[in-house]
Amino acid sequence: MTDSDEKGSQAEQLALWIIRSARRGPGLPFSVWMTGHRDHWRDLQSIIALFRDINRDFTARRGAGLDIAPLSQLGMTVEERHLLRAAAAAQAEDDAVLSELTAMLCPHPALVSALADAASMLGAVLATHGYWLPKPDSDCRRLPGPALSVARRRSTTWDRADIMWP
Repeated sequence: MTDSDEKGSQAEQLALWIIRSARRGPGLPFSVWMTGHRDHWRDLQSIIALFRDINRDFTARRGAGLDIAPLSQLGMTVEERHLLRAAAAAQAEDDAVLSELTAMLCPHPALVSALADAASMLGAVLATHGYWLPKPDSDCRRLPGPALSVARRRSTTWDRADIMWP
């Protein structure tokens, strides 16, 4: 996912807008940015309602809702980043990453499965309308080019390492 100071792809912006809309109340304003997405507004509204219901359940069980769309927040929160990565994992059909990310957000089993389903539906709706989120970060160790040759000589497994050239 992109850093908080980067703008992100259009798919990431749309997914983040949907996730953050769950925090706002009913009667969500039809923003100027969303005028380009009128053709699938109904699908987006249903996903927003789903995330709003999950946020309400989180509030009832944890005492606090998801940490999404806090006031005066300039970047993405950790929970927003986890939800974006979970939706990207759902698009990539990586169930292990999806379940790991949703379990990090809440340990309650009923909420974990509901959150995983919501992230999968968000990924499916975005993919249906041609928006693909970047794949979640790989589990590869990042090594600079010279460190790769040192790691090879020290019999470290380097077949899964990404090479970072200067």
